[in-house]
Amino acid sequence: MKKINLPEIFHNKNFCLLLFSQLCSNVAAAIILFSIINIVFLEVGSSSVIALITILYYLPGTFLGILAGTIVDKVNKRKVFFISIELLQNIYHHAQKIDFDGDKKSYFHFVINKVNDKYYKISAGNFVNRHKCNTLISRIEQLNILSEIEVKQLYKSVLNNNEFSEKGGGGLGMIDIKRKSEENIEYNHIFFDDNLYFFNFSVFLENKN
Repeated sequence: MKKINLPEIFHNKNFCLLLFSQLCSNVAAAIILFSIINIVFLEVGSSSVIALITILYYLPGTFLGILAGTIVDKVNKRKVFFISIELLQNIYHHAQKIDFDGDKKSYFHFVINKVNDKYYKISAGNFVNRHKCNTLISRIEQLNILSEIEVKQLYKSVLNNNEFSEKGGGGLGMIDIKRKSEENIEYNHIFFDDNLYFFNFSVFLENKN
C-alpha cells in the first residue's frame, strides 16, 4: 500500500487543532441553517422565502471572503496568530511558578503592538530558572545565526526525526517562530534572585502594507 505523504503543515499540532475547530464550526453552521430552513418551511411553506433566507445567510461571507485574503496577507494575521499560540504555549508549559503571597503562581506578560509602519512586535515573558534561562539564550543565539534556508532545513529535520540537529536550535516551537517571522528573535532577561530570571522574547513581523 502506497504511503500518503501529508503536506508539512499537517504535522503542526496547532494547525490541526485550528482545522478541527473550523470543521466543527462549519458543521454547527450547517445544522443552524438546516434548522432555520426547516422552521420556515413548517411555518410558511414557501420555497421562495426559503431561497431568500439561504441567499441572505451566505451573502455576508461571500462579500467578506473576497477581501479576507488580501487583508490577512497585508497585516500578517496568520503569522501573528501562529506565533502568538507558540509563545503562549511556551508560557503555559515552561513558566516557573513563584511564591509572592503564600500561593505559587505563574506570572507572565504578553503584548502585541505596531512598532512603526514596517513592523509588528509580539512580546512574551515569564519567570524561568537559571538553567532554563541559559538554555534559551543558547538556542536563540544558535537560531539567529542560521540563514532562512538553514532554518527551514532544521525545522524539517526536527519535525521528521524528533531530535535536535547538530547545528543546534531549540524545540520545534521556537524554530517555527524563527521560520515564520523571518527575523532574528530578540530577548532579554532580568535577574530576580540566585536561581530565578524573568525572560522576555520579542518577535518582529514585517507589515506588508
